Amino acid sequence: MRKLLAFFALGALAFAEQSVWLNLNDKDIEGGYELNTQIGSQSKLFYGFEGLRAEDEFDEMQVAASAQALVIGATPLEGLSFALGFRATLAQIELDHADDLTVFALPIKAGAIYAFPLSLQSHIGAFYSIAPKSLCFSDCDKYTEIRVELGIEPMEGGMIFAGWRKIEITPEHEKSRDKYEFNKAPYIGLRITF
Repeated sequence: MRKLLAFFALGALAFAEQSVWLNLNDKDIEGGYELNTQIGSQSKLFYGFEGLRAEDEFDEMQVAASAQALVIGATPLEGLSFALGFRATLAQIELDHADDLTVFALPIKAGAIYAFPLSLQSHIGAFYSIAPKSLCFSDCDKYTEIRVELGIEPMEGGMIFAGWRKIEITPEHEKSRDKYEFNKAPYIGLRITF
């Protein structure tokens, strides 16, 4: 059975487009690995994992890891696509003024992407992820993430982009119902597809 699963996994890798990406700013680093496969004439399934080492609102360094699956499909409007999926997020938060948190949440992710009608491939995308209390399983009552990106592909297989993200967590501790700003920062990035 393991050999059969390994065979299917290798087959999926062989037919999937793969990419690695890295986002940076003066305080944070974020990176990931992603695969995508065609699932319809105008839809693709993107799946992969990512990691983030970021500075929070108290200038403390925190870490998070996520795995996600996202379907992106074209719409009747030229250049506009919508995205819908989910992600599993695990974050370890160390705070000087409170107990440490181990956050595990399963946010639903939605977004829109518009490809500009230019000779140079470029797009703008906006994504929103939310996990209400029913999708938070450790140390949180709510998880939200907002992300906006502008990408330009100056050469085939290579993309540069600029973006902004905001990640907030509402801790489940009775004494602290305020939102905790895990990260809020602009970034620049590079994606290589092969």
